[in-house]
Amino acid sequence: MVNSGEEDVGVLEALVFGKEYRAPNGTATGYWGVPTGINWCEVDYAWNPYVAEFWNTISSVAFVIAGLAGRRIANRMRLPRRFYALSWSLMFLGLASAMFHCTLLWFNQKLDETFENVALVLVYHSDGSQAVSFVHSILVCLGIFTISAFLFCEIHLIGIIILTLWKVNNWVHTAQLALHGAAGLARAVKVAAGSALIGFICWLIDRIACAQILGLAFNPQLHAWWHIFGGVALYEAFVLAASLYKFREFLADNGSTRELVLPLLRPGVFGLDYPCRYDHVE
Repeated sequence: MVNSGEEDVGVLEALVFGKEYRAPNGTATGYWGVPTGINWCEVDYAWNPYVAEFWNTISSVAFVIAGLAGRRIANRMRLPRRFYALSWSLMFLGLASAMFHCTLLWFNQKLDETFENVALVLVYHSDGSQAVSFVHSILVCLGIFTISAFLFCEIHLIGIIILTLWKVNNWVHTAQLALHGAAGLARAVKVAAGSALIGFICWLIDRIACAQILGLAFNPQLHAWWHIFGGVALYEAFVLAASLYKFREFLADNGSTRELVLPLLRPGVFGLDYPCRYDHVE
């Protein structure tokens, strides 16, 4: 059993420069060798000799579940290909995240960061040009793999999260006005934003207060909770984007909201939102 090799770093160092301090004897040397990526605040190889960060690895399934649920919604609502691409991005994000935390290797970390950013890029551009979305995704991939002077991934990720929440909130506000508050979308926005915020706080504390965390009676595995809350936020973002796409499509075809069945969303499994079925929309 090898302790996590990470000591405390400052907020600016964690978010911008990715600076990481390691104790002299803190480098993990398990099955996958010395970590070449970020070593998070979890005891390495504590549960399985082939898995560096056990809880961070298995919690990555949250993204796969979000992607599978999104794929089911895309099939049911007959959504365009961009939503299928988004669902696949979420599933690949889960797989890449699991690969990274299992091995702690640099290349797998970059795959994880790539799909994380691309998924949000696809949400952000879900109402626009697929060509623009494709170009944005390619630029993100190039930046993540080639820019090393600062944490391109984290800076772009925080920026695209803020822009996506702002854009989705504007979509919802417009729909609520058109439907006199009956769209039923506000709750989903709150769940998505709240989950993203809680997940980010978990990510940041795990990154900057590792020494204090390892001194506790038990490790709360905050990075694993980041995966779970992040999966919830991305799922809710998918549901919102899909429902609002169908809403705009309905208006374009009918020119009126009088025939639209409301609300657009209803609570589903575990209290997460799910698009209502509209025979005249599908």
